[in-house]
Amino acid sequence: MNKLRTLIALFLIAGFTGVKAQEGATSAASTYPVIENKLKKSENDLENPKKNAKAKYWLSRAETMMDAYEVNLKHLQQGAQKIMMEFQFGTPNEKQTVEEDGKMYEVHVYDRVNIKYHNGLVDSWEETKPLHDNPLPLAREALDKAVELDTDKKLEKKINPTYSRLAELFEREAIEAFLKDDFTESFKNFESSVLIGELPVMGGIVDTTVIFNTGMAASRAGLDEESIKYYEKALSYNYPEPSLYIFLKNKYFVAGDTAKGVDLLTNGFDRFPDNSDIVAELINYYLLTGKADEALGYITIAQEKDPSNVSLIFAEGTLYDKQGDVEKAVETYARCIEVDPEYYNAHYNMGVVHYNHAQTFYEKANDAPDSEYKSLLERGDEELKKAIAPMKKCHELKPEDTSVLETLKSIYYRLKMDEEYEAVKAKLE
Repeated sequence: MNKLRTLIALFLIAGFTGVKAQEGATSAASTYPVIENKLKKSENDLENPKKNAKAKYWLSRAETMMDAYEVNLKHLQQGAQKIMMEFQFGTPNEKQTVEEDGKMYEVHVYDRVNIKYHNGLVDSWEETKPLHDNPLPLAREALDKAVELDTDKKLEKKINPTYSRLAELFEREAIEAFLKDDFTESFKNFESSVLIGELPVMGGIVDTTVIFNTGMAASRAGLDEESIKYYEKALSYNYPEPSLYIFLKNKYFVAGDTAKGVDLLTNGFDRFPDNSDIVAELINYYLLTGKADEALGYITIAQEKDPSNVSLIFAEGTLYDKQGDVEKAVETYARCIEVDPEYYNAHYNMGVVHYNHAQTFYEKANDAPDSEYKSLLERGDEELKKAIAPMKKCHELKPEDTSVLETLKSIYYRLKMDEEYEAVKAKLE
């Protein structure tokens, strides 16, 4: 799992406050026949006009579908001890040993679920034969039908918490799909959870974390329009997550609405002025668009919080460099090197600044009167000499970089440093 995926997984899991694995008084294995019988009865009653005309039947059907979904999951928990799982599921039909990514796992195979252990603790599981193939969407249909038929509101106090339970189960399913990289399925389940919260019967309850996660799942599934929709919805509820502004900005940039994306970043900065990621995004944008003053403004803000950040110091130096302010550029690159003596880019840019500055004196000499010609050449040579030390350091840090050697070769030739010139020439051959 890469860094971004790990970060997003933490967002998802941290926001999940719903169904937790639990140790029940009844084992999972003993529950199978009970729920199977309930499912059969529900299917039979579905064709019975006396039964299916009652709200109570549809509420019961919804609960049965959710019980079928949870029959294994409410007993399974990552990190649980093997002995507890054997209490819940009994003696496995088969025990297998597998190796994955250099780790050894023990897999207990049951009729309906396989449980994988690492060092005696539950690592993961797979439901191989669920009691029902599609229980959660059918539970939603059943609850909607119960609401439709409950015209006198007698079941309202039971229906509302059942919707809440269903929303939590959709959320759980969404998280598990996300962690399996099935982002489209994850989005569908997160959205199902959100849509339940928007029902009138739920009384306007809003779970902004689920809304935010719906946007993330849509983003990873490549569903940009849906991602923007749910990120914007989370933003409308003032969801307290700085990364929301960055994620949404990225979507608008992809859609070609750069202005909207930049507005989001500035709004995010106004709300979270201490967030370094938002500041970095603003700096990068203004650097790329050549807006030096704006970039320097945010760099200054960032440096107040992190004065020894070499990337920020280096970025400041490049801005002075682009503006042609040689003195400030050299001074800033020197400060960067002081913080990190091995920072290659600072040494390289320092050398380039001196090299390019020397060229300006040589160009002026070509157009200058005879009285100024020699002086300008000497000033150019002095400036060129200053490029030697940083370029030599670059070669020390990255000896494979031939462009540095070519630059040194050019300098030595110009300054008639024959011995050094021949040494560099030999390295290039």
